[in-house]
Amino acid sequence: DVDGTIYQTLDVKERAWHAGKANDRSIGIEIANIGAYPDMSILDKWYARDANGETYLMLPDWVNESGIRTPGFVAKPARNEPVRGNIQGRDLFQYDLTNEQYESLIKLTATLCTVLPRIAPDYPRDEAGRLRTTAFTAEELDEYSGILGHYHVTTSKIDPGPAFDWERLIEGVRATMGHVAR
Repeated sequence: DVDGTIYQTLDVKERAWHAGKANDRSIGIEIANIGAYPDMSILDKWYARDANGETYLMLPDWVNESGIRTPGFVAKPARNEPVRGNIQGRDLFQYDLTNEQYESLIKLTATLCTVLPRIAPDYPRDEAGRLRTTAFTAEELDEYSGILGHYHVTTSKIDPGPAFDWERLIEGVRATMGHVAR
């Protein structure tokens, strides 16, 4: 959740129906975020600025219950400005996760990589070593054994989106696992 709370909805030994052709060999982690859009109009309905100019998640009036477990928690994106990026060939805007989400995600991912050592603490990279932002072919997916997003599995998905800080995640996971930086 936006406050860093983790909810386990399925045992990792069970098969989930979350990632199409990767369902048989993956663990799904859903991350609370409004999402990425081709323009700012949707995001402007969900985010505002406080008196100090800091961006925060502002739930619309029609949202009756936030579900956030931490009393008084204000969800602020890790980066104050929306991030623009290209996923699956589409230019998109998105606000980042909260620092609390990254902290929880790093711990969870490091634990999964430790307990299930075939999951490499890395993300999909292109030939130049940069983040890949397109889907794998079936053959590439079969050969890959690291951390990936839904958009790496299918062209119909764009999550976790352009704001997701893959470097922060992987550096945190490796540090937590005691890996030496590359």
